[in-house]
Amino acid sequence: MPVAKRFRVSALALLNRLRDLKLISFEQWSDVYPEFEERAFEILRKKAEKKSSGGEFYKTHPFIVRSRFARAVVRDARSGRTSYPDTQRLLGLMKTETFEKFAREVGV
Repeated sequence: MPVAKRFRVSALALLNRLRDLKLISFEQWSDVYPEFEERAFEILRKKAEKKSSGGEFYKTHPFIVRSRFARAVVRDARSGRTSYPDTQRLLGLMKTETFEKFAREVGV
């Protein structure tokens, strides 16, 4: 197992630590540092390309607050038994437009 992986640090961090402990000279460090740095930037570039949007709020939120509860709270708000600010607070929604879109998504 590679040492960096074993200690759960980056190769750059390991390289810097070796230099700090004087296990490698500054000249040795400066010879290999650019290669490790380029490898680290390449990994970051690949991760940035793969990054997803993080999911769809209106598709996942009903599972967080439970669809049945969400529908009941929305119905109460529309009937006037619960205020809209209370409804939004119960559902974890900040804006009225978000509430309306969420209500449509849960089918109320």
